[in-house]
Amino acid sequence: VNLFCELNEKVLNSLGFPLDQSHDSRLKSLHEVFAAQDVIQRWRGSASEASIITALLRCSLIPFAEVPRDLTYLAMERFLVDNMQASSVPVTYAKRAAMISRYLQSVRP
Repeated sequence: VNLFCELNEKVLNSLGFPLDQSHDSRLKSLHEVFAAQDVIQRWRGSASEASIITALLRCSLIPFAEVPRDLTYLAMERFLVDNMQASSVPVTYAKRAAMISRYLQSVRP
């Protein structure tokens, strides 16, 4: 729910969706938005797990696709660190990378 709201923040803001709600309140508000008949439903989705695994394999950050989840999280963090050091990145990318890294650390099994 949080990821969906982050990915679609601009659209939700334009619909008057309050982003500073509790999880349960967000679910209720999202249901109201989804059920609305006067809103064109075009939402951004997150990358699929398969595409993330493929990218990590391509970068040689994991040895095979069936690695444990905790190793996948470590590889994702390594990807973020490596790409931030490899070139000068925009501030918005650096902020997003830091936010993703914090999220990965909070949900790591």
